[in-house]
Amino acid sequence: MIINDENLNNIQGGGWKMVAVGVGMILTIIVGIADGYMRPLKCN
Repeated sequence: MIINDENLNNIQGGGWKMVAVGVGMILTIIVGIADGYMRPLKCN
């Protein structure tokens, strides 16, 4: 199947993936800060 330029311009979607990535980044930072606060390790 060949898709022309008009059909390519009408494709929608993918916005929720960026939201999920942003939420994952924020959760990773929060978990890292909590882990460092609750279980501090000395630098070697």
